[in-house]
Amino acid sequence: MPNLTCTISGSFHRSLQAIETKITEFRQAGIAVLSPRNTNSIGEVMGFVLLEGETGSPKEIQAGHMRAIRQSDFLYVVNPGGNLGTSATLEIGFALALGIPVFCLAPPTEWVIDIFLTVEPDVNRIRERLTDVAAETVPKRADLITLQSYIRRVVHLRGFEKETLRDVMLLLVEEVGELAKAVRKRTGLKIAVADPDVHRSVAMELADCLIYLLDLANLAEIDLDAAFRSKEVINSQKVWVSAPTDEDSPPASASKYA
Repeated sequence: MPNLTCTISGSFHRSLQAIETKITEFRQAGIAVLSPRNTNSIGEVMGFVLLEGETGSPKEIQAGHMRAIRQSDFLYVVNPGGNLGTSATLEIGFALALGIPVFCLAPPTEWVIDIFLTVEPDVNRIRERLTDVAAETVPKRADLITLQSYIRRVVHLRGFEKETLRDVMLLLVEEVGELAKAVRKRTGLKIAVADPDVHRSVAMELADCLIYLLDLANLAEIDLDAAFRSKEVINSQKVWVSAPTDEDSPPASASKYA
């Protein structure tokens, strides 16, 4: 059965005990809780409850909680009595915008929010719902982080979780070869271009390469979005030159993306 991950939202002022209970239920069911890691309150900053092990400002802690939501299979809102606080409402909207399912303990008192959430106090029913392969769909308007999380889920759902970093690297190389064949066919390099599926073939091979690249990043525990942004900072500081066309010309000092 695939491993699932979740993030829990709720009022740390009113519902800390209920949140602790739900964390225990999820862990006993084999569902990893990415945030919060515990419910041991160590104080407050301007009404913001600090938990043991958390560091940084309230803004940084909240940002970390939202990163956990991005990486989760679902968000669970602990809202005894139906009430939602400001933070939970923000996190619900954030998760929904990323296409991440949101479940809650009780029907929200705010009817507009209620129509977007699934009330489900039973942990096992949540697992059943989220391990239905046919029900998994690609989130709309997904960013790179969301796509990476989606690929992590479907890899488990489709039974490929035993593939190693080496396995996926070899599969990626194979797909790059398939992409090269598709591009060769499209450009007419020693192959006729009358095939109406030429453009579609290139698109499908590019999609396969992206899937394996995201899978590779997950196996290597790399945030590809963060890595991309860091590399672009480095790239922006380089001086770029065009590759020489004359064999006698000196080599370029830097390639386009290296």
